[in-house]
Amino acid sequence: MAIRLLAHWTGTSTSVGPDVTFSGPETYVGGTGRFADASGSAWISGTASFVTNTGRFTAEGTLSY
Repeated sequence: MAIRLLAHWTGTSTSVGPDVTFSGPETYVGGTGRFADASGSAWISGTASFVTNTGRFTAEGTLSY
């Protein structure tokens, strides 16, 4: 069984042609295994391409578990 970290993201995204940029806050709300009692938050920002099906993002924040 995979260990999972559950999160809620409420950001915004903008697409220009096949590319998209996104950013916003993410809140960590538990999970499985060692993340069962996880909590915290981070600011997420990144880019993705619908042509190559790839993307990148960064997260800055805290995670307690």
